[in-house]
Amino acid sequence: MATYRDLRSWLEEVEEQGELLHISGADWDLEMSSIDEILYEEVKEQRPAILFDDIRDSPKGYRALFGLFGSTWRLARTLGLPVNDNSRLSLIKHWHSKSKELKLVPPRFVTSGPALANRAMNDQVDLLKFPVPRFHEMDGGRYIGTCHGVIQRDPDTGWVNVGTYRIMLVDRNRLALHIMEGQHGSIIMSQKYFARGQTMPIAIVIGADPALFFASCHRAVPWGVSEYDFAGGIKGEAIEVIEGPYTKLPLPAHAEILIEGECQPGDFADEGPFGEWHGYYANLGLLPVPEPVIRVKAVYYRDDPILTCQRAAMPFLDSSTLMASLGESEAMWKRLEAVGIPGVKGVWCHSETAGGDLFVVLSIEQTYAGH
Repeated sequence: MATYRDLRSWLEEVEEQGELLHISGADWDLEMSSIDEILYEEVKEQRPAILFDDIRDSPKGYRALFGLFGSTWRLARTLGLPVNDNSRLSLIKHWHSKSKELKLVPPRFVTSGPALANRAMNDQVDLLKFPVPRFHEMDGGRYIGTCHGVIQRDPDTGWVNVGTYRIMLVDRNRLALHIMEGQHGSIIMSQKYFARGQTMPIAIVIGADPALFFASCHRAVPWGVSEYDFAGGIKGEAIEVIEGPYTKLPLPAHAEILIEGECQPGDFADEGPFGEWHGYYANLGLLPVPEPVIRVKAVYYRDDPILTCQRAAMPFLDSSTLMASLGESEAMWKRLEAVGIPGVKGVWCHSETAGGDLFVVLSIEQTYAGH
């Protein structure tokens, strides 16, 4: 079981492990992401998470966290796996075993939580006070959504999806949402709400329980299964949620920042370009692309909130490479088992080369008759 309660208790364990770096006085405009990039190029193993404070233009106490899953120890701790062996092969072996036996645990509704310590409603909303970074010099704006979860409800079944889709800050109370076609969030938004001319309630969680963030990025969570249930299965206990006062969506009670709003059909704003994981700027010709607008109706946040961030760039990335490699390795291992290859002892999909090439490491034990 994963015994941490939320991001803050998880960070306490990370600090005790010696994997949390504190930096004060950095600028949200390119500087935080540049420090993260330099660090992750120079440090080769067990890269630390970086907690920035005293950030320009933000109130004292507001912080930004980079590099959530930059080490095998932190990823193993998040998933409730043994942490005494920091090898990647050990990580995938333990996760492969646990994922096959994982039992879904639905969230538990509560009436309050630390996420509701502060709130701003309607005209009071001002997202510009949070230390939202501009990551790359040719980005079209500041990105508040890179290490977060987007919460939507299927209007037909009531199923709640939590996915990670990039979000650009448009102004104090508007966001631009980019979801690739075919992803669960896009199907709910475009093929259901918008196709029927309906307004879609939407919420964003920033600084979520690390297990919930992992689940929101994990492509193995199938359609119809809530990432809340998957994260509860990882931890062996339910994620505590409150009912959103505006959207009625389930919101993590122990999150750092919660945003409630709505998307209306035909309401668009220019989004991007954005420097993505493959080393290129998304959007053809470095031009902004119209994307659906989230009109923010309410913001809730803890005292001294932490904005979680994930720098997208060519590998090695700060927190996503290990997480992506783990997911790809698990999927590859299951494919090998599905086609009947016996004796597979481990798989690691290596995605840390400068060109982002994918390598597969297999350790196969096979006994042949007569040999």
